[in-house]
Amino acid sequence: MELGKDITAEDLLEQLDFFGGWEEKYGYIIDLGKLLTTLPKADYN
Repeated sequence: MELGKDITAEDLLEQLDFFGGWEEKYGYIIDLGKLLTTLPKADYN
């Protein structure tokens, strides 16, 4: 997956099929979250 590229639910499901167990899938989702940029303060609330 490219940085800065939007991911759809379908894309995510396809990518998760690559992993065997739930731990690997969960870890991948956490890694994706770490790639997110910080939410600007103007967008809070």
